[in-house]
Amino acid sequence: MVEFINFNNKKYPIRIQYYALVKFKAETGKSFDSLQKAALKAQKDGSDLDLSGLDLDEFSMMEPLLYYSLISGLKAVDKKAKLDLERDDMFDVLEECYMEFVGTFSKFFADEKGAEDIGKKSMTIRQKKRIETKKKKSIIPKTSQ
Repeated sequence: MVEFINFNNKKYPIRIQYYALVKFKAETGKSFDSLQKAALKAQKDGSDLDLSGLDLDEFSMMEPLLYYSLISGLKAVDKKAKLDLERDDMFDVLEECYMEFVGTFSKFFADEKGAEDIGKKSMTIRQKKRIETKKKKSIIPKTSQ
């Protein structure tokens, strides 16, 4: 999925997925959890994204997230295209389209389970099979010899 933001009368594709999140974490050393939780809560409530609980450090994390999301979005649309913005331009881009960018979060982090499951880890298929196997073993009665 690709969304678009407008900057200097030009439409830019963005995509907040694996590439953007890995690069974001590599640059900042921080997790995206607090922003993701806010996006999922807004989606569940049908409300606007509330970032009032974020501190200044978390706001500064928007610049690398936007930069890598722009690169990821551009790769999704045209693998050979190069971004015509530099990393240092992200402050200016956010100055113009901050709310537009933040408004895309709930689209990228839509969760069919809903926001009430935030913080709960999803089980892998392997983990589910292990649990099922353990349940089956506990049901089988032990025979005495």
